[in-house]
Amino acid sequence: MTVREIYDLALRGGGNDFQAVVELLERIGEPWCLIGGLAVNAYCEPVYTADADFVVIASPLEFICAELAGLGFAISRQRFWINARLQGSDLVMQFTTDPRYQDFLGRAAPAEVLGAQCRVASLADLFQGKLWAAADPLSLWCWRRLGRPDCFSFRRLIRQWRLIRLIRRRRGSRPGQL
Repeated sequence: MTVREIYDLALRGGGNDFQAVVELLERIGEPWCLIGGLAVNAYCEPVYTADADFVVIASPLEFICAELAGLGFAISRQRFWINARLQGSDLVMQFTTDPRYQDFLGRAAPAEVLGAQCRVASLADLFQGKLWAAADPLSLWCWRRLGRPDCFSFRRLIRQWRLIRLIRRRRGSRPGQL
């Protein structure tokens, strides 16, 4: 089975939902990138996550919500997120409204996630996003309550950074090169 097929089984069609959102964002043509656990999966061994976190350029976000609603997604608003979910699916699409993430868009790189070609935040930006989440008192409450999912992402990112540094040392390359 592919990662996408496993994901579809675990999240009742979540891979299809994810593909639909990626296709919508590409069709709109504005800058966007994936952040959070699924983005970490682009750099590390994949793990299960029940949400897909996105950054989009702020101006068309309301248009994107209207388009998603037209595709059947239910839209809800949280403190720093707009959530979208198809009925019957366990995957939640989360669009951050936190302006600190806007700079991630210029550093995003192409990667394949769940069989879809995506724009994924840089490794350094993913780590920064996890640091911001760790500093948020509401996130800390969630970590204690929900088993610290972002702590696991921290460990995965640190392990990947150590691997990149080791490869650079062995190749004799400078920072910025791999």
